[in-house]
Parts: sequence; C-alpha cells; structure tokens
Amino acid sequence: MIKQSEFKVISKVLLVVFVMLLVHVNVFALIYGNESQKGFGNPGGKSSGPTIKTYVLQGAGYFLDSYSDILQLLNKIELAELNGIDYVELQKIAALANDNILGQMETYLNLTQLADATPYDQTVIDLLTGFDYAAFQQEKGLNSVIFAEVQSYLSKGDIRGVYHRFHTVAETLQAQLNTIKTDIDAQRFPQPSDLWNLNQNAAQSLLFGQYTAEVFYRVLNIGVTGNDSI
Repeated sequence: MIKQSEFKVISKVLLVVFVMLLVHVNVFALIYGNESQKGFGNPGGKSSGPTIKTYVLQGAGYFLDSYSDILQLLNKIELAELNGIDYVELQKIAALANDNILGQMETYLNLTQLADATPYDQTVIDLLTGFDYAAFQQEKGLNSVIFAEVQSYLSKGDIRGVYHRFHTVAETLQAQLNTIKTDIDAQRFPQPSDLWNLNQNAAQSLLFGQYTAEVFYRVLNIGVTGNDSI
C-alpha cells in the first residue's frame, strides 16, 4: 500500500510532468530563423527524408548549443584570474563547441541543398517584398546594422540567401574556434582579439537569426502565447 507521504510525492511528480507536457504542446520555436520554411512550396513528389523545417530547427539547435558552449568557454577564461586556468576543462568545452558547430555546418549544408531545389511559395515571397521593414525596425527597436542585413535578403525574397549565410557563419565560427582551440591545446592563453571576434560573430549571428524569425512571425501573423502582437 502506498503511504500518504509517498502518494503526495508521486502526485507532485505527475503534476510536474503534466505541466511540462502542456508547455511542450504550446511552445513555439522562436529564436533562429524559425518559420522561414513557410516561404517554400511543394518540392514535388513525396519524400521520406528531412524537411526544410526539420533542418531549420536542427540547425538552430546546433547553433544555440554551440553559442552556449562558447559563452561557457568565455566565462572560464574571464574568471581565470580569480580561479586559475584549467586547460583540461577548457579543452573539453572547446571540443564540445566544435562538435556542435560541425553539426551546424552539416545541417545547414543539407538545408541549402534542399532549399535550392525547392520552389518558393510566391504568396509568402510577395508578403516579404511588400513588408515595411523600416517601420518594423523602429517599432521593435532592433539593431539597425544587423536588421539592415536581414532586410537585404528578405526584402528581395531571398530566403535561400539567409540559409547560405547561416552555413557561412558556421564555417567562420569553426575557423575562429579552431584558432582558440590550438592555443588551449598547447596550454597557451588565447589571444583576446580571437575571443572577441568569436563572440562578436556568434552574437551578431544570433540577432540575425532572431530578426529573421521576427519578420516571419509578423508577416505570417503567427500568434505567440502571451505576446500575440509579435
């Protein structure tokens, strides 16, 4: 027989699981290039392989994981003066970041190849080319330099160009991380300029991907729980 205390514990666990399931059902992917797949039509014929949406989500996941690793690496280096520097720990973090960037590169290569072979949905392209980017940037208070780059692609309906940019960024991040990783593997403190450049490119790419998602959410009028005005 289950004791009352055990029953309470089980009930709490089930409640937490139930709440997590509800959150999972209602959550939207928001952060990096999401909903851009809706700018493509039917590629013709049925395929059992990954879809453009699958690659968009997987690529975003790899990017966010790699950026999390980069921030952790920067955190350890930032506090090295106080805590000392553990090169073995830094090697592990850098290796994990590298793995996630390689996954990002492969995913975006597959995405660009599939997108290049898939026709656009002209209705969505017309929405993108007719969108008031200046008003949206001002309303949201977005970084004008980064948003201008987003506009340079989407105002022409060039979603494929966005995907190719994602892939190029992944290649750049990998090259920059490898420079830092070489120093760490040799137990040399990384050059500050290398750390700054890596963080800058990752941070700028994060905003580029977010702004891309924001435009698609507005253009397609996709509501978000608690913020339907997005």
